[in-house]
Amino acid sequence: MKKILVIVLIFMLFGCNNLNNDEVISEYKTLYENYKNVESINVKSENDFIITTKFDETSTEILDVNERSIILDYTKSDSQYNVNVKTLPDGLELNSWHLDDTTYIENEGLKFSYEESLEEFILSHKILSSVYPLELEKEDILGISKPSSVDGKMYEFKLSSDAAKKLVLNNIYNYISYNDNIFELVDIDAKYKVVMNTNSIISTSIVGTMEGFFINEYVLVKFEETNEYSNLNSALIDIPEDIELFKLYILDDGSNVDTIKNKEDFIQYLLKVGYKKTSDNLYVLSANDILKYTFDFDNKVYILKDNGISYEYYWDEDLGISNGCTYDFTQTTIYENECSNIQIFKLNVSKNSFFYDILESNLSDLNLLN
Repeated sequence: MKKILVIVLIFMLFGCNNLNNDEVISEYKTLYENYKNVESINVKSENDFIITTKFDETSTEILDVNERSIILDYTKSDSQYNVNVKTLPDGLELNSWHLDDTTYIENEGLKFSYEESLEEFILSHKILSSVYPLELEKEDILGISKPSSVDGKMYEFKLSSDAAKKLVLNNIYNYISYNDNIFELVDIDAKYKVVMNTNSIISTSIVGTMEGFFINEYVLVKFEETNEYSNLNSALIDIPEDIELFKLYILDDGSNVDTIKNKEDFIQYLLKVGYKKTSDNLYVLSANDILKYTFDFDNKVYILKDNGISYEYYWDEDLGISNGCTYDFTQTTIYENECSNIQIFKLNVSKNSFFYDILESNLSDLNLLN
């Protein structure tokens, strides 16, 4: 009798996994088609990451653990877009609208605008490709389970290695600022959960881990992303009443990251992504009270300031300096005094952060910064 009760409880808690996989996949693909060319939609997205960094794959020394969250509120209404992004724990918030070939940005009280086509807006907001349900084929799915009952329509898809890599390219990279140019994926494991009814996909979530080389660091990333969908084909954009005031500060045409030809164009890129001019040839991005990033064009140095300690990367010399430690990246040589492992690691982080902006801006030649 006790055994029967245990079996009944198991079925009540976890449901029965005797699913017809072909039917579930077919139903999902049918609903997915509704999102490919959706006229309007609202998406609320929450993304959590724990990024652990080591020197290499076999190292037992943990150099850094970085926890971050990204909260995204996205609305599309015909050809109008609104994207609100908040990052934690730094508390940064960026709000943008695209209306009639013009992009309007509000960043920490600063309001500005610039001309930009819809195609350019979508390209510059890479995370928008992350908010939609995944396109899946039968071969992408290793197995399907039904972990709990939500109107009888919650499913968990175990993804194949190729599908998980596709997930990384289309989703996770966009949130943690990685791409194929600077991240070499070694291993990934991911599950994809879907809640759907007969008419639409209500929510999706992605849970997993990945690891690989980020330029010259080895990182392990634990990620969880949840997207909730509403107002399918009925969403409306909330446009600020003072939107015309954004036009009082207009970035010039050099703000188009596809046409960077000189230092002035690159500075326009820095302003677009949140850097602020603090003096002549000095531009600073303050993530929070602890972390700051600085481009000093007079001295040709990029500075990562973390907990009051500066890690300087001199891009003309490929040289790192911090608290008496001088590190030559071309030779992996320590010039002056002894550099600790954490100093070498943080100098690498500073260099990597510099090259992230270089790659994102499509700057082809560092000499253009001189």
